[in-house]
Amino acid sequence: MEDLSLREKWTSQRNQLFWQLRSKLRFQRPGYAEKSGDYAVPIMAAKFAKQLRPFADKLAPRALEKNLHTLWMLETMGVKPTVLQILEPGCQDFSRLPALATFFSQAEITGLEIDPYPILSDLHSRADKAAYYQSLLPARTAHYQAGDFFHWQGGYDLLLCFYPFVSLYPALAWGLPARYGSAASWIESILRTLKVGGEALLVHQGPWEEESFDEARAALEPPLRLLRREVLTCPFYAHPYPVCASLYRREASASN
Repeated sequence: MEDLSLREKWTSQRNQLFWQLRSKLRFQRPGYAEKSGDYAVPIMAAKFAKQLRPFADKLAPRALEKNLHTLWMLETMGVKPTVLQILEPGCQDFSRLPALATFFSQAEITGLEIDPYPILSDLHSRADKAAYYQSLLPARTAHYQAGDFFHWQGGYDLLLCFYPFVSLYPALAWGLPARYGSAASWIESILRTLKVGGEALLVHQGPWEEESFDEARAALEPPLRLLRREVLTCPFYAHPYPVCASLYRREASASN
């Protein structure tokens, strides 16, 4: 972690205090639900909309659009749909779950979130929303966990990391202590939790985040083999920044 200015140290300490308070209070309010609204599915998304049909009337337009885009990303990046154990660290409210359960029909999916209990604008927490998305599945094959990926254990076949905090400023902006904006910590955690031969999809918000991840990866020399890298320009989902995606495989280390 780079040296912090006095302002950054103060922000990090403040974030630490309020994050610990949220984690202790564990705010939840039952009753969160979504319903479909006015959303015209683009022609380019028709195939994915058909796959998501069981969820269509239970998702708000913004959530449906996000899940359509998630299916498109998984297909575009050539992710294998046959894996059995999946971890999505930093899953926030687990709102990608309908797409993940559709694409990985046989998998057990765990969503891991370090900050599940903030009080959001609708007076629900991320944990409330995650419980709703879990309730949409016919079988309880998805689990939402409050936990720190940087200390998580377990052997997974696939990690799905959408917009991880690989630098200081996003972590501080999202109300977390500075130590959670670390590309090196993400890499170390990926190696610890991914099986040898398992794969990890990293999606970054811009080449600057991808470069930060690459710099840390080069410094650590981890056994992560790059399989595919794309700048994802979705024909039906606009982004204010380039979406940079990389697919890696966990190789055996030299000591094995």
